[in-house]
Amino acid sequence: MPPDRNNQQTLADFLELRNAWSVSEYMTGVRNYTGKKVLQILGKIREIDGKSKGLDNPNTSSGDLMKELIFFIFALKTGLFGPVFLFQSFSKTHF
Repeated sequence: MPPDRNNQQTLADFLELRNAWSVSEYMTGVRNYTGKKVLQILGKIREIDGKSKGLDNPNTSSGDLMKELIFFIFALKTGLFGPVFLFQSFSKTHF
């Protein structure tokens, strides 16, 4: 049975969190990012991690890579990237 969404302590127990105060942050994340978007962000983090280690990236600074990651996350949240971009991004890393 799912927990009561109005009771932060019940949600904290369900999510196995130590403190109920972090539940509001989790709920904000749930409202802003779907599971699909979270997986796309994790894929981008993996890509940026590889680039920071020199894979397919001989000389981009770590600051520029961080800007790329932050832009991607914010743009994904606002819907700036359409399906074509996401397919291109996915196909570069998975095909």
